[in-house]
Amino acid sequence: MSENDTHQNQTPGYETSDVNVTKVVAVSMVVVIVVLLFLVILNEYFIQVKEDLINEQVLTKESATLRDIRAREAEILNAYGVLDEKEGVYRIPVERAMEVYSDRAFQERRGGNGS
Repeated sequence: MSENDTHQNQTPGYETSDVNVTKVVAVSMVVVIVVLLFLVILNEYFIQVKEDLINEQVLTKESATLRDIRAREAEILNAYGVLDEKEGVYRIPVERAMEVYSDRAFQERRGGNGS
């Protein structure tokens, strides 16, 4: 055998062809698109779950206990009553108290100015 025949039958031990750049770019683009699509879908899912939790915890019907407490508070704020008859302490509605207070302040200011 000649030296040329021996040399041609041996492989060089490394890749003799180039990488197909088009395939690498195409596969990379597909992976990037799939990852971005996954992220968008996951984000929308978390937004929906968050809105459902807010709706469930905040916007649902109020409890009967809370409704009773608010009714008692509204009654106290908007009703007349006697707190201490000996001392002459009475409860009046908030709106009426604001009217009385503003009338007194107006009368004091009017009288204080000398008008």
